[in-house]
Amino acid sequence: MKITSSKRALTLAIPNEDEADTSNFKSCINGGYPANSLDCNYPYIDLGKTDPIANILKKTLISDSWQKDRLETYLKSAHPQIIEMFSCVKAVEIAGDIRPAHYSSSTAAIYLDADFFAVTKEERASVDSAPDYRKRNADALKYRLTRFFTQNGKMQLSSSLDEAFRAEMSLAYLLTHEL
Repeated sequence: MKITSSKRALTLAIPNEDEADTSNFKSCINGGYPANSLDCNYPYIDLGKTDPIANILKKTLISDSWQKDRLETYLKSAHPQIIEMFSCVKAVEIAGDIRPAHYSSSTAAIYLDADFFAVTKEERASVDSAPDYRKRNADALKYRLTRFFTQNGKMQLSSSLDEAFRAEMSLAYLLTHEL
């Protein structure tokens, strides 16, 4: 079952058996501004002791199936403290047209740009190529953001890194910032 957001149809990363609850959850989280916040009293993500990654994925809306795979792969190798930070949100939304990534206090959800998850050309093709609207501010100030990472103990420019490693480091940066 899919619903349409402002631009894209979203599905749960792990489907829920209760279609009415799924529909309500999507309408509460999608877009960042629920129509009736009284109906949107969802609990924060319960990391529990059994399977915290599955619990995160159950509260994740995605626009393309590969996003679930990328998030799950990242979470399996992520530092436990990053996993713990998900307990402060009620949901995660990943879509190819979210820019910039952000947190919404009205939904207690994080909205993530799928570009941070994309590794292959096919995945990048499904992500909106429009720049972040804040880029024009950086252009006017002649400001250029350059990220450095370390790999094997040596400083590396993000453009010189293996694509999968670059995506993993960018995703770690994004999640620690948004969470």
